Amino acid sequence: MSNHPADFNNLPEKVDAIFNKLSRIEKMIKESPRMNVEPEDRTLTIKEASELTKLAITTIYSLNYFGKIPCWKQPGGKRLYFSSKALIFWLKNGRPTKREFNKLRRK
Repeated sequence: MSNHPADFNNLPEKVDAIFNKLSRIEKMIKESPRMNVEPEDRTLTIKEASELTKLAITTIYSLNYFGKIPCWKQPGGKRLYFSSKALIFWLKNGRPTKREFNKLRRK
């Protein structure tokens, strides 16, 4: 009956075993080759940026108008270009909320 989940007699040992397993898992994840590979930076068109961000092209144009999405134009050009790395970073850290975006649109 010592393996029963409700047996609290050896709780410190079980907690210690869980922490040891967790430490090994964390170490394996950190040492995994996939975790240390930087995504390749590519220049994207607006259509590709739309597919990456899952945003409509018109939404991306609006975000550009308000300066809320990382992009650039070639000197004298009309087309928008995007860095895949910059967009991924933006999605993870700096994308405006729906409320913020709607406020921008009303200005």
